[in-house]
Amino acid sequence: MKTLAYIQRAVPEIGIPIEIEFGSEQHPLRMIWRKDPGKPAHEIIVYNGTEQLPFRDRAILDYEQNRLKLASTIAKRFGQDHRTIHHWFSACYEGYRQLEQKPFRVYTATDQSVTPKPVRFLIGNWCPENSVTMISADGGVGKSALAILWSLVLGGQLTVPWSSTLSEPVSWVYLDWENQNENNFYYRTQVIADALWNSYGHILLDRAILEEAVLRGYYIPVYAPLGSSYTRLTDNLQALNPKLVIIDSASMAIYGSLNDETVAREHMQMVHAWTLMGMTVVIISHIAKEDVRARAKIGPYGSRMFFNLARQIVQLQPRQIQKHSRLDRIIEATIVKNNYGSIDTEPVYYYLFYPSRNCKAELVTMDATTAANHLVREEN
Repeated sequence: MKTLAYIQRAVPEIGIPIEIEFGSEQHPLRMIWRKDPGKPAHEIIVYNGTEQLPFRDRAILDYEQNRLKLASTIAKRFGQDHRTIHHWFSACYEGYRQLEQKPFRVYTATDQSVTPKPVRFLIGNWCPENSVTMISADGGVGKSALAILWSLVLGGQLTVPWSSTLSEPVSWVYLDWENQNENNFYYRTQVIADALWNSYGHILLDRAILEEAVLRGYYIPVYAPLGSSYTRLTDNLQALNPKLVIIDSASMAIYGSLNDETVAREHMQMVHAWTLMGMTVVIISHIAKEDVRARAKIGPYGSRMFFNLARQIVQLQPRQIQKHSRLDRIIEATIVKNNYGSIDTEPVYYYLFYPSRNCKAELVTMDATTAANHLVREEN
């Protein structure tokens, strides 16, 4: 007897699914329920395996009348037997409820699925795999430039200026709420690729490696807040299957105050869902100065919840240097939070030259020992 309903996948695999996909052996339809954290309704997406456009709707599935109405609409839309689709929808809901009622799983050290190993960082000590990393700095310091550098390192499987730890080049996606300008983005990306070639061409040897790194990326300007664009973005990300996703920036993507713990929690849960789907997410964030509202739990990176839910935070700050032939300042990148490793790692120093009449694009890097000989001591 053919199975009426089965769960193709669930994210996460236990507890309340943020996304769950159902199939059936009795008809060709495939259905996804996707929940926006913090909201009572699900988005329902149904495909029939052909070129026909998917069915989409949004409903609170805990109400039986909503489930009955949806089942009837889906059956009519795809020309399926109404009784079969009603039974299928009911079975899907029962499977969803069973997952929802298993909020945890107990492991022991002897379980076959337990294979203790450290979390892998994608680039040197940066970007723990399938986790959220935050790049934080004041405006204009170069947060997005560093994110593009990371994208090219992973997209080209480069060993300079920092080394990719992956065994092959990977695709990446840049979600841009900040500038929403594809020409400007690709100009900056090309300038940074030029800087890498001008500085490290003698190591890379083949310029095509950088061009391929650019081509492995996808640029998506986003014109709606994350809360209202999340489900469609998730569709695109699953189709593109990137290893790295950049969010530029938190202050523009998130509707509401970053210092509001409820806002931070709900949006970070959305981003966390992408990491459960195999993506590593980098969020660009401005350093918060202050919140005029009374008793706001604010830190330098927004609310405490915003700080807590990022697995790693890399802070950038410009530092003055002296007695250097070309530079009077340099960018210091310091790991100030690291859930999966030490925070005692030495800072990384670099400076990106943009092309001008007297200067070509170039990336200058400096190890911590050399930088210590040039840094101007800051007054407390």
